[in-house]
Amino acid sequence: MMRNLVIAGYSGYTTIDKVYNFVESFNAVKLPCDDLLICYSGERTEINDYLDNAGCNYQIQQINVQEVSNSPYVHRFSWFADNIDSKKYEKVVCADIRDVVFQSNPFTWMFSNQKKGLIVCDEGFCHKEESWNKMTLQGAFPKEAHSMSDKNVFNVGVIGGDAVDVKWICKEVFKKCSEVKHRSHLYEGKYIDVVPDQVAYSILINTICDQRISQWCDNNDTWCLTLASVSLSTLMYNGVGGKICNPKGKEYCMIHQYDRHIDMGLKYLPKQNEFTFDGDLFFKIELDSQKNVPLEKLDQISGKKITSKTLI
Repeated sequence: MMRNLVIAGYSGYTTIDKVYNFVESFNAVKLPCDDLLICYSGERTEINDYLDNAGCNYQIQQINVQEVSNSPYVHRFSWFADNIDSKKYEKVVCADIRDVVFQSNPFTWMFSNQKKGLIVCDEGFCHKEESWNKMTLQGAFPKEAHSMSDKNVFNVGVIGGDAVDVKWICKEVFKKCSEVKHRSHLYEGKYIDVVPDQVAYSILINTICDQRISQWCDNNDTWCLTLASVSLSTLMYNGVGGKICNPKGKEYCMIHQYDRHIDMGLKYLPKQNEFTFDGDLFFKIELDSQKNVPLEKLDQISGKKITSKTLI
């Protein structure tokens, strides 16, 4: 019988809090046919000791790997491509380990909703509408910046689908990122570190891996809420009984970047696998649009432009 796999990775983390919510939320929704594999570089830390005993009636797989890129954002895609066994696993989810939690089982979601080999997170805006993604595109792939300007941004922090397809796209992201030879670039008079992974992924999804072979899910769908892009897409989300839901009140399977709204009052409770807002299990959040906000003002606005919080 084929199994399913959640795979994640980290480099440089040393404390349990970096992985705890991810692991505990997966344990809360895991089925007997699901595995969790975590790749890590460097020496063992307290994280590994925690992972040794964190599995609920199963052993979390840990693989010590080597850093293989000059960018800390890129290693994981080689790790994932190397360690996804498409003969053993039918479905796979690759996810950021620090800021992703599972509200329900992603493979159950796939059974009911999957239409294409890859399931990707469409952030709901194009590169020219958001300063950070526009900047990273110009820095990593300046020759493609013009043609990609009107193309949507895809979040590389959560990728799901058939094992063979997920393995392939991870390999392609790593290959695309290897085209970038410089570590920093000049943007509006300042040198900024190049962050190539998400723009590489967005280029691939908009070209060789478009809607003919990938399923584009945005924040209106129930696959994964990318909280950092709410102010650029739906402008709102709901909390219903501790679960974060889309504008239609339907529960998201996964929540990504929930830490971006902690300062506003959002809190994740790992033991209950629930979210509260200022202590409430029922809430409605509305945000002002951040489209076309200058890069230097993004940090000032992000997480602070809540315009309403009401009990529903």
